[in-house]
Amino acid sequence: PAAPQLPPPGAAEHDPWVGLLRPPAELGPESMGAARYISETGWQRLALYLRANLDELIALRDHPKSLSKGAPIFMHTYALPTPRDAGAGLGSGPWLWPAILAFGIAPAEAPALATELLGRLGRLWLNAAADAPRYPQLQVFDSASLVALEKALEGAAGESGDWVNEIHLTRGGYGKLGAAWGPAIESRL
Repeated sequence: PAAPQLPPPGAAEHDPWVGLLRPPAELGPESMGAARYISETGWQRLALYLRANLDELIALRDHPKSLSKGAPIFMHTYALPTPRDAGAGLGSGPWLWPAILAFGIAPAEAPALATELLGRLGRLWLNAAADAPRYPQLQVFDSASLVALEKALEGAAGESGDWVNEIHLTRGGYGKLGAAWGPAIESRL
């Protein structure tokens, strides 16, 4: 399939995800590892956007007329997927793979980039949970480091390991996640 086109200039003004990856001509040094593909400005912009959405969620939950005021909010970090051309069908996905192609990232480097991006996202959520004054009763389960999932094979087009497609788990994968996450939720209720 043809590689997707890079976003048009100015697109980042409207979409917080645009500008997250550096164009090939602007990569950092190889010594940065997978982080060389990530625009720090783009990441900070996305992090601000995500925190603003979390602020809004907390405000809605704690609205004076809300029946859920003060209730715990449970979130989890992403388990670490393998970027690959494996969508869910009917035009849904893949999600990471098109950006890998569009930005000229070598497929062999795609898993490290996914680990870097989702590691940053996980740390963002875990740090938010640690900020109880700003995000009271936010509970974040660290799926990436607390659940052992079988990775998908690089290049596999369909179900592989504990993954039914690029970012969704199989029934067995969700079972592993639930077996660990359920007790964590129960312990906080």
